[in-house]
Amino acid sequence: MLLIRPGQSPEPRQGETCADVRTALWDLLDSQDVQITDTDTGRLVALVVAACSQAERDGFAALQLDGGAALTLRTTATL
Repeated sequence: MLLIRPGQSPEPRQGETCADVRTALWDLLDSQDVQITDTDTGRLVALVVAACSQAERDGFAALQLDGGAALTLRTTATL
């Protein structure tokens, strides 16, 4: 995984599960001062699951936020 924040070097992260991806996304959102509400949580978890499935299927997936922040996934193994 790479956490991409505007104006900063990409931050590589290791992860093996969708829970690791969720943690990385929450960290990225927090670093961008995004408030996560209870209403947002279900939709964000669905995006994480979809990204994990796409990475597993296609070897790559990305979630991009407004403002240019992003989380990219690349895998050669099952997430």
